[in-house]
Amino acid sequence: MVILGSLLLTFFAWHYSSSEKQARMEAQFDRVVERVMELVLERMGKYEDALWGGVALINTSGGDVPFESWQSYAQSIHIQQKYPGINGIGVIHSVDENGLEDYLSQQRITRPNFNVHPEHENDHKLPISYILPIEGNEKAVGLDIAHESNRFTAAIKARDTGKAQITGPITLVQDQSRTPGFLFYAPFYKGGAYQSHADRQKHFSGMVYAPFVVKKLMKGTLERNKRQVGIGISDMDQVLYDEHLRSEEDYDPHPIFKRTVDAELFGRVWKFDIWSSQSFRVSNSDNQPLTILIGGILIDCLLILLFVSISRSSNRALKLADSMTTQLEANSKVLQSYAQELKQSNNDLEQFAFIASHDLQEPLRKVSSFCSLLKNEHNDQLNDEGKLYLDFAVDGATRMKNLIQDLLTFSKIGSGQVKKVSIDANRAFDAAVFDLSILIKDTKAKVSKGDLPSVYAKQRELNQLLQNLISNSIRYRSSKPPVIFVDATSQGDDWLFSVSDNGIGIQPEYHDQVFGIFKRLHSKKDYPGTGIGLAICKRIVDGINGKIWIESDANQGCTVFFTIPKQTINRDYLGVIDEPVTAWGTNQPHPHSLGG
Repeated sequence: MVILGSLLLTFFAWHYSSSEKQARMEAQFDRVVERVMELVLERMGKYEDALWGGVALINTSGGDVPFESWQSYAQSIHIQQKYPGINGIGVIHSVDENGLEDYLSQQRITRPNFNVHPEHENDHKLPISYILPIEGNEKAVGLDIAHESNRFTAAIKARDTGKAQITGPITLVQDQSRTPGFLFYAPFYKGGAYQSHADRQKHFSGMVYAPFVVKKLMKGTLERNKRQVGIGISDMDQVLYDEHLRSEEDYDPHPIFKRTVDAELFGRVWKFDIWSSQSFRVSNSDNQPLTILIGGILIDCLLILLFVSISRSSNRALKLADSMTTQLEANSKVLQSYAQELKQSNNDLEQFAFIASHDLQEPLRKVSSFCSLLKNEHNDQLNDEGKLYLDFAVDGATRMKNLIQDLLTFSKIGSGQVKKVSIDANRAFDAAVFDLSILIKDTKAKVSKGDLPSVYAKQRELNQLLQNLISNSIRYRSSKPPVIFVDATSQGDDWLFSVSDNGIGIQPEYHDQVFGIFKRLHSKKDYPGTGIGLAICKRIVDGINGKIWIESDANQGCTVFFTIPKQTINRDYLGVIDEPVTAWGTNQPHPHSLGG
């Protein structure tokens, strides 16, 4: 059952750690996706502001602007520096058939070779009058955007709504690589803005526009080395941009996460397919779940070996006892031989427990030491997660060390060659308080006692008993400073000791359970400890044929009672008369008394 429970705990810890890692990675990916969308929308908003700035210039110039003024505006906003990804910014005029000649004459004053192209059957003409910078955009000058459906449809929509619009996917005439692009329009009207559909159509004068190559736009908006995702963009199932290619440097053939986000952008709906990249996988590589799984399985294997060894020793001891019982009447010498062999077996078992605990503590000390060394000497090279993981490792090693030490203490109770002697319980109390002096001072505890008797016990175990009970009372304190009182009274053939406090108390249904080994009623985060303290107390009291129990209610303090029999002192051993042990020297001063 212990092995099965340990395995279940190991797999639970592994599964929990894996789930936490997956959730953490997914949250990080969602933040990256959100940031990508924010950057795209933010950048498109800046482009729109530049277009409306041009519209404002035209409106303040009386409804039109000469080429020189437009050139000054384009230079003043530094479009190539402040608006990376944009190909230029220009003006499109609305020209009907009757006004075409006058329009051409006006444009040819400063540009003799200006011409409207290409020819088409549409009566409506929307030629590009200006586009800056000129270099790289020569083919766009004079281009009539009414010749092509996507360009013309978005222009009419901008005219009728009075809002900025982008076209469907097109190929820019100035783009030699022939990659997908689009135009961005902001309409202007004679006399300013209008509210009605009919007025907009009647007074429509043209548009400020900007051409974009999507590949260039994405490069200017989302630098590849500053994100850990690949992006694909499509408009009405037509691919505008795609990084999900094996030729891409950071391509991951089996991405951990994928997201599809639809974004409404100025009259169009762009679908963003966002995948985690290889750099995302590398930056989130974390072997903690695997380490937990392997470490837990190794510990389970050690436990199996330990239990097998203990079981064999126990079986051998039982067989020896049975054999000695059978042979007792026949041969006393054989019985003595078996008894000696049984004693040796028990000694070997105790030695094995000591060596096992020592060997388990040594690697824990190395883990804790090297983790602390790593944090002290390489702290500036670790991120916040790395520091947190090191703290977890040091904390786990410390708790494991404390657990092993408590287990070793538990196993030593009642063993060894130390004999019971007459002990002044007052001095045992003083020793316990002295050992807890720092804890008492830190918690502002008040620890006092009544008139305690001398008892027949082992000095080290009595000190340990009182120290554990006082320490428990301090540890499980309420919001008030701890107040602890130790007293003893005579009760027939026993001394009845009591340790009372004003702590958080224990519900009656748990009064017996708390003396079990590893039994805890609270989380280690709220109340630290290994869960062995009261088990040690019970073992000590059982070893002197006493009893121990609790009387308490939740949130009303707690009193732990234990009895110690009044033994008759052996004259030959102590050199005193045969009388029951009483309170010797209890009125003597105790130099180590602390906390009241």
